[in-house]
Amino acid sequence: MQPRVVRLAVPGADPGSAYVAADGRLPRLTFDVADDETTVGTLQRTVLPGVGVSGPVLDCFLAVPDDWTPASVVPGFVEAEPQRAGWSPPSGWRDAPVDEVRFDGPEALRARFDQWRAERAGAAADPLAPPWSRSGWHARVTDWVDAALADAGRTRVDDVEQVRAWGISAVLRTSGDDGRPYWFKAVCEHFRTEVPITTALHVSAPGLVPPVLAADDANGWLLLGDVTGDQAGPAVTGEAASHPSAFAALRELQRAAADRRGELLESGVVSRPLATLADQLADALGDADLRHWHGASPERAGTLVGWVVEQVDRLAALGLPDVLVHGDFHPGNVAELADGRRVVFDWSDAAIAPPFIDVVTWLSWLDDADEPAHEQVWRSFADQWTDVLGVDEWLALRPVLDGVAGAYHTVSYVGIVRNLDVLRRPEHGDGVRHFFTLLDRAVPSTTA
Repeated sequence: MQPRVVRLAVPGADPGSAYVAADGRLPRLTFDVADDETTVGTLQRTVLPGVGVSGPVLDCFLAVPDDWTPASVVPGFVEAEPQRAGWSPPSGWRDAPVDEVRFDGPEALRARFDQWRAERAGAAADPLAPPWSRSGWHARVTDWVDAALADAGRTRVDDVEQVRAWGISAVLRTSGDDGRPYWFKAVCEHFRTEVPITTALHVSAPGLVPPVLAADDANGWLLLGDVTGDQAGPAVTGEAASHPSAFAALRELQRAAADRRGELLESGVVSRPLATLADQLADALGDADLRHWHGASPERAGTLVGWVVEQVDRLAALGLPDVLVHGDFHPGNVAELADGRRVVFDWSDAAIAPPFIDVVTWLSWLDDADEPAHEQVWRSFADQWTDVLGVDEWLALRPVLDGVAGAYHTVSYVGIVRNLDVLRRPEHGDGVRHFFTLLDRAVPSTTA
């Protein structure tokens, strides 16, 4: 169980007001989140109904400490939908002007509190704030889900329940009259191509991605059939036995996508050949606003970019193909089914790029010191690509490929962070740090 202490912002009856406790502060809620649950899901399912607040969570901003452990008490700021007309607040709550609301949370929440108060007072919302943080979005999605299920000959029998909501995506869950769960996913503008990619793979390689019941490219919405009922267990683990079949499934998906490459590119899927990597890395490391997460001096950044130029020239001679890469391929994004199949989901980071970049994201889920496990993952990848290089040749290139892949994913995470509102950036800033470290340790220091 993971402890949470959140300040709850419930909009008042007037645009410039909110409900406060008797002491003039936002109501404070203390609760635990089970290891297999999310904070948003726990809030909607039990915590908010427990105090008489209905509707979805508009925002759940958690200030996770740098030294977080499962026992850490994580503070948060939670905004609820406006309550229905005639709603009665809990005893001791009152409606107050937002400029009179007192802040008593940790400093890590102050900026989010100030942002909320300014918006309640009439300021414009951050244009990068996700659409699911706006009142009325959940109701529109519910109508769309109902229509999509009806088109599939199904009827919804449960609420459309929130499972996750953060800066890059929102995940909802419901059930149909066939007794099976259905999943809705919305992605931010930066990840909008997940919708056409998942749809194309559903057609080209049915059974290797979740079944797509409905898709809305313009809004970034997917309604997916469930695979959990067919699972032999939880998502594929990091155990060595799971590596080969996971990489085999990915290779099969890449073959299926090859015939739809033109269609994918037309839908907005980005082509990221190695030839463009050095320039993209120079731009990413040159952004002073993001230096907090990688810490590279301009001099070190120049050294790293120069190394990437040299290694890209070296790799170009090998004739490595560009394919549809997943971009965030790891055990949490692969399901293990009872019949032995693997289902790969969450294609938000996908692009047309060299295939080896998918290895290091899988490795990021393993113990960094477990070299035998890392080699096994690389062998599982190399076994699928012996038509390009022999297994031993792939393994000999590991130091270079690790560093170049680290550069690739540094660029990816910088792109994500740049497209989040400034308060949401820490949610993915650690990704910049992690993959930059992979690059940095691959490149010798220029100092004696």
